Amino acid sequence: MGTGSIPQTFIDDLIARVDIVDLIDSRVPLKKTGRSHMARCPFHSEKTPSFSVSREKQFYYCFGCGASGTAIGFLMDYDHLGFVEAVETLAESVGLDVPRETGGTGKKDRTAALNPVYDLQNRVAAYYAEQLKNHPQAQRAIDYLKGRGLSGEAARRYGIGYAPPGWNHLADRFDQRQLLAAGLLIEKDNGNRYDRFRDRIMFPIRDRRARVVGFGGRVLDQSTPKYLNSRKPAFFRKGVKFTVWPSCCGRCPSRKGFWSSRVIWMSSPWLNAASHMPLLRWEQRCPKVIWICCFASARSW
Repeated sequence: MGTGSIPQTFIDDLIARVDIVDLIDSRVPLKKTGRSHMARCPFHSEKTPSFSVSREKQFYYCFGCGASGTAIGFLMDYDHLGFVEAVETLAESVGLDVPRETGGTGKKDRTAALNPVYDLQNRVAAYYAEQLKNHPQAQRAIDYLKGRGLSGEAARRYGIGYAPPGWNHLADRFDQRQLLAAGLLIEKDNGNRYDRFRDRIMFPIRDRRARVVGFGGRVLDQSTPKYLNSRKPAFFRKGVKFTVWPSCCGRCPSRKGFWSSRVIWMSSPWLNAASHMPLLRWEQRCPKVIWICCFASARSW
């Protein structure tokens, strides 16, 4: 990904190339009414359709809540993407590469500085997954997962792992400075350091690029806290989408309304490990795969 700004001429050309009706209809079923296409607005609750999409104008407008915009704006509002992500998504859909104007290296430098942390967390996820298969005490975790209806294939597919008992498994294997930056190591006032996760089933949390950005862990006994998440890392920003499962879009079986869409909203900006089990069980019954997104302003689960 480039680091410069996107030329306005490219943005204008992209909007002209994309069929906004097809784009929105792939997410919100539209019905042709005269020269426009109508639907119930996806941005507020209503009984009578007031959401209008014009192919001629390449524009949408809701007469109920006033939501309006181009294809880019719709992706930003509906898919909760940033501007650049929305442009890149649209460009990919029509086979275009996003050009960049030169200037500015701050983002590039910041990304380069974070790459070692991303790499560390991927390696830690692989370590936890290996422990689930081979650690002498991992059978309790395997039995628990099976008891909750999760197969070995599901555990492998989603990188579920096991943090073994003990205080220094990660500290003895990985760079401690990076572990501290990732929130996987705790440092006490006296300077002693120890692993954050011990004797827990581990769920890796991934971003849109499938990079591990954190973990959720569940205990196997009556210890507290029952569910524990990574401390929010330095690269976490409110409003950024995270996914737990490396999944594709698809409609899933209905479960009290929350599963009728391909997107499941979480109320916390950082996922709670308590949500992982039921989602995985349902995913095994779904021919597609589930996206789990978290936004600071999302609806409650």
